[in-house]
Amino acid sequence: MRRCLENEVHAPLDKLCIYHPSADLFCPAGRRFPIQVRLRQVYQEELANYLALVEHIERRIAAATKAIKQQLKPNPRARLLMIIPGIWYPTAFTRC
Repeated sequence: MRRCLENEVHAPLDKLCIYHPSADLFCPAGRRFPIQVRLRQVYQEELANYLALVEHIERRIAAATKAIKQQLKPNPRARLLMIIPGIWYPTAFTRC
């Protein structure tokens, strides 16, 4: 879902041939770029809405990750699973 929204942020900029010097528009410096670019109001609103959605999803992911981490702390099996490369909190949580 997040990737889909990121693509929607890139779409109007790509359409207008506006490129950021850094490829990542979602790092702190990159997030300021679409707001600083002068666009027609319809494109500016579109970008602002998609950026707000990306930020909202990031907050929700952070909250869910925090809740998962809290539930995993007392589970030594889950901690052991996370030693394996590619196994992260959500995967370890569902396996224990």
